[in-house]
Amino acid sequence: DRLSALTAAVQAEGLDPSPPEAIQADVTAWRFDEALTALDDAEADLQLYLAQKGRLASLREAVQTASLPFPHTIDEAITAWQFSSLEQTLNDAEAALAAYSHAREKVDQPRNLWQRFGLWGRDPEAPLSQAATAFATGDFLDTIAYSDDAYEMIDGAGTAALTRLLIPLAVLAALAAVVVAVYWLWRRRRRFA
Repeated sequence: DRLSALTAAVQAEGLDPSPPEAIQADVTAWRFDEALTALDDAEADLQLYLAQKGRLASLREAVQTASLPFPHTIDEAITAWQFSSLEQTLNDAEAALAAYSHAREKVDQPRNLWQRFGLWGRDPEAPLSQAATAFATGDFLDTIAYSDDAYEMIDGAGTAALTRLLIPLAVLAALAAVVVAVYWLWRRRRRFA
């Protein structure tokens, strides 16, 4: 019987048993049309879950390896049997995890003195921390954005150092030009006086 097979599969997967229980309640109440429709839907949903089960396990492992909390939105979707959007959610989560891991790798690399000068007053760990928080809440677009910010902060540290060096030099050059101009005007006035 299909309902028994569905119930056994749900128990084996550790999924929320309320859909099969609701179907059984419809059968008990002699609402066979509703029960049959719900059974078809539940079987289709279970197939969607089973098709993504391997990816879900891989994502859990990768998230644990990255020392990130698993997105509660995915667990909530599984608990609520919202499997129709699971594939897209997993795509988004995998992209966010890849961006975070790429940024984490860049941030963890040793930096030379020039890069440290470019990062002076800036902390690439801050956007990475925000990325981790966004990932945990299932906000994968923000995870990618914050991860990119951290990566670009490190990647642009050399340019930032050069800018930090050139600005004071430009100010000094401007001051020197003013001093030379004032001295030149003073000497010229003195000569004609």
